[in-house]
Amino acid sequence: LSPGNRSEMIQHLNALYAGHAMTDFETSLLADHYYVLKEGHRMIAGLQVDFHHWQMNHLGGAGGWAAMHMIPHIPLLRDQFNPPNFKFLRLGNLFFETDRAQALYQLIEAVMVIYGVHTCLAFLDKKSPVYEAMARAGTFGLVNSLTETFVDVTARAQGLSAEELAQFRRKPLVISPLDI
Repeated sequence: LSPGNRSEMIQHLNALYAGHAMTDFETSLLADHYYVLKEGHRMIAGLQVDFHHWQMNHLGGAGGWAAMHMIPHIPLLRDQFNPPNFKFLRLGNLFFETDRAQALYQLIEAVMVIYGVHTCLAFLDKKSPVYEAMARAGTFGLVNSLTETFVDVTARAQGLSAEELAQFRRKPLVISPLDI
């Protein structure tokens, strides 16, 4: 994302995530880590990327043992999850134009090729219309179809009244890429 388009993208994100809680696009959007898909001069999809390369030596429990010892030998899964050499992208600040969620999937695939990874991670609230549009437009991948990770979000509600806190809890959340 060129620095000159950062303000425009923040406006797009604020519009897409209107009605969500915990939006912090002004703080979290890092233009030098943000990719966009354009149609002509119009930005139709965007995402922020953070590359990770982990070496895992141990995962607890029976599922952890299976992940460490079995998955690396299963052809389709070993590209997705290789514990001693696990490379993946953490995604955030996802954007797509109305009814164009498929464009975001195209962008995700292109960025995964650029980074040479087979796995990416994004935290989406199932109550969000953004999640619902993405679910209608495509799938969340092989690993997500096998297992789903539930996340609890903890926030300090300092200075909020009981009613404000209740309204906050009813809204879908945006998980900032800086908070993961």
